[in-house]
Amino acid sequence: MQTIDLIAKAKRINDEYVIPQASEMDRSSRFDMSLFEILAEAGALGMNIKKEFGGTQLTPSEMGLLHEEYGAGYLSVENALTVFCMVSEVLQRSGSEQQKLKYLNCLATGKRIGAFALTEEVNGSNFSHVKTRLIENNGIYRLTGIKKWITLGEIADFFIVFARFNENYAICIIDENDQGFSRAPIKDTLGLKANMLAELRFDECIVPSDRIICTGGIKPKLAIMSALNLARFTTACGAVGLAKVCCKEAFNYARNRQCGNENIGEFQLVKKMMTEMHASTQSAKLICRYAADVMEKQNHKSLLPILTAKYVASKTAVEVSNKAVQIFAAKGTSNECAIERLYRDARILEIVEGTTQIHEILIGSELMRREYESV
Repeated sequence: MQTIDLIAKAKRINDEYVIPQASEMDRSSRFDMSLFEILAEAGALGMNIKKEFGGTQLTPSEMGLLHEEYGAGYLSVENALTVFCMVSEVLQRSGSEQQKLKYLNCLATGKRIGAFALTEEVNGSNFSHVKTRLIENNGIYRLTGIKKWITLGEIADFFIVFARFNENYAICIIDENDQGFSRAPIKDTLGLKANMLAELRFDECIVPSDRIICTGGIKPKLAIMSALNLARFTTACGAVGLAKVCCKEAFNYARNRQCGNENIGEFQLVKKMMTEMHASTQSAKLICRYAADVMEKQNHKSLLPILTAKYVASKTAVEVSNKAVQIFAAKGTSNECAIERLYRDARILEIVEGTTQIHEILIGSELMRREYESV
């Protein structure tokens, strides 16, 4: 019953708030801040946060369905929800009780916006080669480095920052008002224009010890990997939502757009495109459902299904939106048509949370190191 209610709320939010404002948010490259309160009331901001901290505490299947729904509305909204999940995941997995109490409820209620600061310009999200460095001297911690392409970075109140620490790694929390911290917005991207991207600079920021989440050993790496895998799963589900709405818009257009004395949907090659769009979308949806099922029942085996879901769903979104533009023809290239935005947003899905090529390497490596298990 909770799932049905949450999906109904997501549909209502999409219809009443998100979709009517999507074009304006895209043109202005500004996220409508009032949406955070609306999403919080619907339980979307705290979907992976435990109830004891004010969250909704959904299962992976429930989270997947919600991200699919919000992905069908406006992908910048779905991506913002993914960031909230990543921030919450790190805090819940590795944060102290004090940190959980201080930040998780504020995230779930939308009172504070958190951002996930991993990516750097040279090494992307490859945390093994992170350059940002946390240095400790006589009990005082200082953070120095640059993070780039950080979603919600322009408006976030605090940041979960992954850095090198001695010969290992560390995760700390930086507040927007910390001395030595500055940020610069990144505009005019191809898609996900309302993501509020920013470059973050840390110039010997003093980090209080109570804002150090974890240092050394394997703990920081496990926390980051857990957050990344969750983000890959939710992004895959968002990609399915985008593909579904592309199918809906393109098929309706094909049924009604006349060329000569018949609808273009009666043309054989248009039917071929529609068939491919439908089959690819349904396949990606089922792969995401399978990943959610494994996450719930055999979490230790979920890496390969999650990677596969992100790989297939992001490629599907690009393929399906591309065909949707083709069906709409010249109209589909105009920013007055939603398909144009969906096409641009879809292209970003093969880049965020690890590029398609990185996924090919990761999936291949997983297949090499274990006995193959068919679905």
